[in-house]
Amino acid sequence: MALQSKHYLQGLVQSPKKNMERMVEVVPNSDEQALQHFLSNSNWQERPVLDQVCFGSRPIDWWR
Repeated sequence: MALQSKHYLQGLVQSPKKNMERMVEVVPNSDEQALQHFLSNSNWQERPVLDQVCFGSRPIDWWR
């Protein structure tokens, strides 16, 4: 699962179009079926991921 998650995140960052076919084209050694299985069958909660992203970022002063 760790490899598929790494490939998925690389694909999101590197591919101008966010679909499996395009992501596999830009991520070396990735596999469309493995990525699809990762997205469809992974048991994870988004809240801890979002919390970590927020924890690692600075607040933005929107009024400036």
